Amino acid sequence: AVQIDSRRLVAGNLNRIRFVPNESDRETWLINIPIHCVGNGAAGTMLTGDYPYYIEKYLDEYENANFIQILGAELAVSSEYPEVLELDPALMAEYNDEGYARLAAYGVILAKAAASITNDEPIAPILNIKHSELLIPVDNSIFKLAARGGLLTNEVVKDGLDYYAASEIGYVEFGTNLAVAIMPGELAPEIAYGGAITAADSWDGKDWEYTAFADATDRTLLVFGVTNDQVGYMMTDNDWRSYLTENEEIVSTGPKAGAVVAGAYLDLYNELN
Repeated sequence: AVQIDSRRLVAGNLNRIRFVPNESDRETWLINIPIHCVGNGAAGTMLTGDYPYYIEKYLDEYENANFIQILGAELAVSSEYPEVLELDPALMAEYNDEGYARLAAYGVILAKAAASITNDEPIAPILNIKHSELLIPVDNSIFKLAARGGLLTNEVVKDGLDYYAASEIGYVEFGTNLAVAIMPGELAPEIAYGGAITAADSWDGKDWEYTAFADATDRTLLVFGVTNDQVGYMMTDNDWRSYLTENEEIVSTGPKAGAVVAGAYLDLYNELN
């Protein structure tokens, strides 16, 4: 397990899918982690692979495994380093930067966590996948200005004075017990796993009305974020504040993004089940 922090204080896990070849002893590990790669800090000027580089370095050297990382439902989740880290003196001397040495040590911690997993379950050779197109309203004035100027990488649809970003969501079944929600950006963890704020604590006095993705299925659910697209943050509409003051809102298309994505995903799931 990995301790993470965010505005919503959501707990998250590190999950590993192992691909074991028939004629080789070198496996490939797909690791699903809901943590931003921001260990070098917002003011950092060094070009770096951040902690994933050190995960790969450790797994290559000590586990003889290839490494693929896919971000989970992370929204504004970032790393929370343990109080005590074993810093590499050589890295500190080379870069004269304790912060870089700390993110390197953090990568090793995550790699060791992945290597220590002992509750593997075999996945039957079954793969089902389906995608669905959706249109996400562009209500954020900054994004709307970008859409008008043709600066968004997404296809933009105009309906009167309204703008929509074309994107897609997906649903995947691995074997008989594992499901994956394919999300086109950074999803609020509470949309996937529950725990959305109630009407009493919300800004608009309303409850979040959508079923958590994990509660809609009897399979273990993972979220693969920033897959096939990147439309920014997708959060619950009853937790939407001002995009002028909050980081999450600044990089979201608007307060309806989370609801549109949640509704489309649940419709797709129900269609297939």
